[in-house]
Parts: sequence; C-alpha cells; structure tokens
Amino acid sequence: MNLDWNFKYSLINDIVKGLSFIHGSEIGFHGNLKSSNCVVDSRFVLKLTDFGLHGLRGNRPESWDFDDYDFCKTKLWTAPEILHSQNRFVLGTPKGDIFAFSIIVHEIAERNGPWGTNINQLEPQIIVKRLRDTGAAFRPEMDKTSLHEELGSLLERCWAEDPRERPEIAVIRNGETRDIAAIIHPFMSFRTDHFCSATSVGRHVWSVLGSLGQPLI
Repeated sequence: MNLDWNFKYSLINDIVKGLSFIHGSEIGFHGNLKSSNCVVDSRFVLKLTDFGLHGLRGNRPESWDFDDYDFCKTKLWTAPEILHSQNRFVLGTPKGDIFAFSIIVHEIAERNGPWGTNINQLEPQIIVKRLRDTGAAFRPEMDKTSLHEELGSLLERCWAEDPRERPEIAVIRNGETRDIAAIIHPFMSFRTDHFCSATSVGRHVWSVLGSLGQPLI
C-alpha cells in the first residue's frame, strides 16, 4: 500500500496529539509506546492503546533477558537510559516516550520496519546490545534523499542520547520548533478523537506501514 507524505504526516500528527493528551494528563507517560500499540480505525485515524495500565500490571519488576529474541523485539522502541537503568521498577518516562516516538516516525517515513530491520536483517538482540553499548553512535539509518530535512532534524533531536535534549511533546505540537511542527501544524485541526475505541482495536498501524497483515519485524 503506497502512502503519500500527506497521509504519513497525518499519522504522525495523530501520534503527537495522542502523546500530548497523555503527557498532559494524570497518567503522565505512555511507557510502552511502539508501533503495535498504534491502531488505525476504519477512517484511518491513528489511536494510541495500552497506556495507563501501570497499576494493573503491578509493582513487580520485569524480568529482562538481553539475549532473548522475543524480549529484545519488544525493546526496540525503548530509550537507552531505560535500557541502562538498574531499576526494573521504572515503567517509562515522558522523554522515553519521545524516543519511542522517533522510532515509530522513522518506521512511517522509511517503511522498512523498526530500525530498518526489513532490509538490514539485524536481529533485535544485536540492535538492543548496540544501543546499550555504543550510545548515540548507533541510531536508525535515514535516507536523506527522500526524507524531508525538517523531519530528519526532528528525528535526531527526539532520539538524542541525553533525554534532556529531546523536545517536549507540547513543543512539537504547538509549533514552537522549526522542524516537523512547521509541516504537520496544518493537520492539527483535522481530528479530535485519537484514542482507542472498541471498533478500532485490531487494525494495527503495521497493517498500513508494512505489508497488510504482516508484523513489522
């Protein structure tokens, strides 16, 4: 399925508006943002799911195994500071969401899976290990010949190694930066409902980004 840039930016804008709501609410952060937690309804409106469930999951620390394929596959959107944290009770942060946002935006822009795994064939364990070991030296590759300069600039800021250097979601949404906000700002008034409804669950965004019905990785 071919996606033009207007549609891609519309999807990105939906994520921005969803995160803006979450970060401005008592929930505070998503904590598990990834492309499979973005669903597209029958009107092709992207909505965020699986947030606000930290209490239901309990306070037990998660068991982390960086040699396990399935575990690392779920961590491809996780910020490096969380991967480095010795505190397994840390469920997420707003700036961790911004890092995850950048990986999803890269998926939408490039349409080659998270971290380009559809073409570079890197195993999730290798990606997570390199992200933890090499820091800012390892990030998804960008095709700058087809990627808008403003979007590339935003990605680099959102996946910065230092979370303090990542922009707040409100800054992106309110058009206070010179990167993606200047492009997606016209879409801001298009949609008002960006959250999961019973009819939207099950149509995952990877059905749009990749081959229909096929997972990203």
